[in-house]
Amino acid sequence: MAWGRRPVPFRTRKLRPSTAMVLHPTECGRVAHRRKQHLQKPPADKTHRRLSTYLQPYASQPTRSCFNSFYQRQPHRRAWQLLGSVLVKIAIMGYSGSGKSTLARTMGERRDISVLHLDMVQFLPHWQERPDDEQRRIVRAFMDEHSSWIIDGNYSKLNVEGRLECADRILLLQFNRFACLWRAFRRMKTYHGKSRPSMADGCAERIDFAFAWWILHRGRDAAHRESFRSIATRYAAKTTIIRNQRQLDAYIASL
Repeated sequence: MAWGRRPVPFRTRKLRPSTAMVLHPTECGRVAHRRKQHLQKPPADKTHRRLSTYLQPYASQPTRSCFNSFYQRQPHRRAWQLLGSVLVKIAIMGYSGSGKSTLARTMGERRDISVLHLDMVQFLPHWQERPDDEQRRIVRAFMDEHSSWIIDGNYSKLNVEGRLECADRILLLQFNRFACLWRAFRRMKTYHGKSRPSMADGCAERIDFAFAWWILHRGRDAAHRESFRSIATRYAAKTTIIRNQRQLDAYIASL
């Protein structure tokens, strides 16, 4: 070694035990990593990859569950075109004033399916109530006589468990209370002095303090909220929750 020159320590130092020590390309004596030659893979079929990625989450699920998961994330998709003739029994439930009867009537007209409004089963002309046994008999006969049906209304006493079990699709309309109250006032203005199509003859549309209090508080208390949560949990695979007018318009547009 020549006098006056100090050795360069990094020329002979290994970075780690497993590192291959090779000379630097410039032949200066430095230690460098051994470069690995990576073989270039052929380009993958992007179309097949995208399709596999799309279908993978639903590959192990039945057809109906695949649709439900997809539809809950994409509520604007055309439900009737995807399910075809499978979706033939529909139970519509939700808060008072949320538009259950209007939705049921619209779906029945567009798909030519028989509709039963439970308000017409509950009330006789001039707001007289029908006997409970007769109400249950009417609902049971309607479900037995029609292979395809739409039933709107809550009424837990009218075979609610049987309706939910037989239904292919459950729609829960859960608008906020002020939207429901506004819709009820608009409905009263539209059918002022006469019966709406989903009510018995002689039952003129009206709204009083008791009905307004039902919409704002009594009809959506803790017991009612828990009931709807229980339905959404037990029948999650076939339940669709609609929370506002935009979602409702999107669903109607998909019919």
